[in-house]
Amino acid sequence: EAVAERLVADGKAARVRLYEYGAVSTAIADLVAGGCDAVLKLAPVLTELVKAVPGVSVVQRSLSVEDIAIAVAPADQTLLARLQVAQAELEEDGTLQRIRRKWLGNPYVDQSSGML
Repeated sequence: EAVAERLVADGKAARVRLYEYGAVSTAIADLVAGGCDAVLKLAPVLTELVKAVPGVSVVQRSLSVEDIAIAVAPADQTLLARLQVAQAELEEDGTLQRIRRKWLGNPYVDQSSGML
């Protein structure tokens, strides 16, 4: 809801009406059926999900930029350390760069929301 309110406040949308969907695939099906006018989700996610949906494509990007993170309980320093080591290893062997290119484009600057 905060993203929708920010889009209206920033003049990027005239008005927004929120629909609660259990899954983004349900929202896309509703869009195809004419039940809603647009779907807002992270652009890389939408791009992948609509590849097999005829007549549907991401029409606008960079509506907002959202930070994405993994939360770790402050008391779980063991898990935090394991995640940091894994991230460093994936960065070092090039795996993270390949993932970024696949899902975020090249260069991998597009972590923004997209609209169908």
